[in-house]
Amino acid sequence: MNGPNMEEMRELVKREDACHKRARKYKFVNNAVIGTFLFLSCVCLFLPLFWLWRILLFLAFWGAMLVFESLLQKKVTKILTYEMDPLCYHMVINELQMKSKYGTEELTALVAEGQLAQAVAFAENKIPQVKNKYIRERLRLDALRASFRMGDLQKLGTLIEDFEKAVEMEDPNGNLMKIYAPTVALYKTFLSGNYIACKAYRSKVFASVKKISPYEELTVDYLHGVFCYYNDEPYLARPIFNSVAEDAPWTVEGRLSAAFLERMAKEEKGEEHASLQEIFKSAFC
Repeated sequence: MNGPNMEEMRELVKREDACHKRARKYKFVNNAVIGTFLFLSCVCLFLPLFWLWRILLFLAFWGAMLVFESLLQKKVTKILTYEMDPLCYHMVINELQMKSKYGTEELTALVAEGQLAQAVAFAENKIPQVKNKYIRERLRLDALRASFRMGDLQKLGTLIEDFEKAVEMEDPNGNLMKIYAPTVALYKTFLSGNYIACKAYRSKVFASVKKISPYEELTVDYLHGVFCYYNDEPYLARPIFNSVAEDAPWTVEGRLSAAFLERMAKEEKGEEHASLQEIFKSAFC
């Protein structure tokens, strides 16, 4: 895939500018609302009311402020999960400083944008700092996702071994594996070359999960397209990649899908299958 042309560069600049404006708008609204709640909560302490009423009003304003923060966080998350705009999501969480101490939001943004090497490095740096075993293994899982998408299968294999060793040491009762086992097993199955078994993952996810966001559904579809491609079923892979590239062009899955489509067009003229790493380089380099 060739580098972006001038028209694409102009479009990217316009998009970045729009995301910056949106992030600043979110910050302004957040600061205005929080500032108002803080002001009112302080004022209520000096009202000529019985002290119990003043405390209740103070707590009510603080409670309203926490509810607002929770609703805002859900709204920001939907920028990625429903609008499927990882660049805007990343800018907004940076502007609002909406990052947990674990860095899960930052990692999610890096993976969705396609900054996969940075995502793996970020996860590996964070893991030793995290005491919560569930968060720690979630970070490992995101590193697995990033390694798979950039086609670094050697790194993927190493991360799977590290994950299994960590879970064995930290979770003798198997609670963690109940949560993360299907995804880890999927990548192990892919590394073994059993693409037919990998294809069963899609139906298992949709059968077991009651509610799934559009972006989560799209990532499952993308994986299914990859498995169909390597199982020599281009007639199944092509419509999936077309749909993903069209619905989420700015996500890592959208850009990789576009690269797969371009590669498949070349294969119709006699070229061989491309590796995941070649697809990633075609999409991002």
